[in-house]
Amino acid sequence: MRYQGKLTNWNDAKGIGTITWNGGTDRVFVHISAFTTKRRRPVANDIVTYEVERDANGRFKAVNVLFPERQQSQKAKPSGIASWVCGVVTALFVGYLVISGMKGNTSEAILGLYVIASFITVLAYISDKTAAKSGSWRTSESSLHLLALVGGWPGAYVAQRLFRHKTIKQPFQGVFMGTMVINILCFVAYSRHLMSDTASLGIR
Repeated sequence: MRYQGKLTNWNDAKGIGTITWNGGTDRVFVHISAFTTKRRRPVANDIVTYEVERDANGRFKAVNVLFPERQQSQKAKPSGIASWVCGVVTALFVGYLVISGMKGNTSEAILGLYVIASFITVLAYISDKTAAKSGSWRTSESSLHLLALVGGWPGAYVAQRLFRHKTIKQPFQGVFMGTMVINILCFVAYSRHLMSDTASLGIR
């Protein structure tokens, strides 16, 4: 028998939560592996349909969990404009770094920071995507955002689109775009400071 309920107390990092039955206050445990669709991650307050069975300890748990088709189609589409803007900004910034590096206008240390940070960030996304599929321990969102903030956001953007990971979760995307803006502003401020120092040395 299938039931309908609301996903409550969802812990995305651990991939566990509870479902409260719409017909009352009964709750059942649910694990990420019980969701039959992998198109998107569940979030708190999602409406789902599910079946119930007992685990090895005799406790009830949800299985064969589905998102209603209408809800799934609405939430499975990332913001096209935001994605397009992020893509353009990433392409322009990476292009600038390459050209600036070839001309010697950007230090090797800065270029190395972006390359290494982006590489580590891609690996972190791969690890988190793999954990999401297997239902094992996830990489925290704060760690992913920190990597993006220190210079790994170009790699994060590529990983998100290449592996279709974290592109639908709008709160995450909002913070991610914030890390992009902050990092770019820091880079611009550093570049202007460097140019000012260079100009003052030239005058002397």
